[in-house]
Amino acid sequence: MKHIPILAATVLLMCAVAVAAPMQPPQDPKWEPLPDMPIPVLSAAISQVGELAVITGGIPQHGTTLDQAQIFDLTTLKWKEPIKLITGRTFHAQVTLPDGRVLIMGGQTGTVKPLGEGLKPTALCEILDVKTGVSREIAPLPRPIAEPTAHLLPDGRAIVIGGESALIFNPKTNQWSRGIGLREDRQSHATTVLSDGLVVVVGGIHRSSIEVIDPIAGVSKRLGAALPHVNDDLRILTLADDRVWILGGQHSGTGHTIEETWILDLSDPRKSTITAGPKLQMPRGIADSCLIKTGEWAVLAGGESQFSGGDVELTVARLLDPKSLKVYPLPDMAHAHDDAVAIATERGIIIFGGFVEGTVELPFGGISKKFRLPQAVPAVEQLLLR
Repeated sequence: MKHIPILAATVLLMCAVAVAAPMQPPQDPKWEPLPDMPIPVLSAAISQVGELAVITGGIPQHGTTLDQAQIFDLTTLKWKEPIKLITGRTFHAQVTLPDGRVLIMGGQTGTVKPLGEGLKPTALCEILDVKTGVSREIAPLPRPIAEPTAHLLPDGRAIVIGGESALIFNPKTNQWSRGIGLREDRQSHATTVLSDGLVVVVGGIHRSSIEVIDPIAGVSKRLGAALPHVNDDLRILTLADDRVWILGGQHSGTGHTIEETWILDLSDPRKSTITAGPKLQMPRGIADSCLIKTGEWAVLAGGESQFSGGDVELTVARLLDPKSLKVYPLPDMAHAHDDAVAIATERGIIIFGGFVEGTVELPFGGISKKFRLPQAVPAVEQLLLR
């Protein structure tokens, strides 16, 4: 009997070690091609309604923002008939509401230069009902937001963040709340929702600060912790213990992309800390990538690297273990997917579209001139993890 406490302690120790051990990466993960997008686009938005991936807007090859929702069936892996939207837009945000409607917010509309007069921020919002195939305009945002982020809150409301404020949408009334003032204007920032409904806002163009929005109290507070430099087009992931994993991005001052990651701990908001995490094994860094949580894993895929003397659209992907904070290489995709959209599936993730840089010859001032323009990628690829 006297050996039982020792045996119990040994078992507990073994269990603790087992829990702390990193997960084993999936055996032979691979990418497989799926049917191309009917209309290739970059900088679209995506969310899921039942077994459908709903991809709205984006910039197609002709350069004018798309006014359609492209619908992909995640069960049959086939495209359905597109749905007409109220307006074309890009760099916008969308959220699937609890009743299955899709809230589409802000972004930019118009035609990219030099094909047109350029893109302009919009305050227009609409709600798409995939079941009826109808999208209806709703109350606009109080002001245009060029590159918003958005999330569904635990109470069923939606929050959109960008510019100088955050706004909350009530799907029961189809109305926006009064704005919650941000501590700094934000564009090309990253956001995530914690388990208690607080929203973390990180970085943005010429921003290194971090703030936390309390949607219930209607306030946002700036944290003492901050990024080591200004950082935009980064990605962030909420961990199981409500720490936040901050990944890559682009230095707003130098323009160079970043391979570093950081861990934000705000278990005590009065003493929030940020520490270095593992590097992404991409010496030229990564920005504008897709970050998707799938099961116990997360996948970082696509995007671009920018560095002295050039930039490259990426085919690379990384598997992230949110428990151990380990980074594993994945097979490269067959196509580059910069400014693409992606969604989780039961077996892994699917990534849609994006762009690569290309040269287009256009008439300009009575002569023919070559321009470097984004060329939309039609490819759709599925990563099989299980």
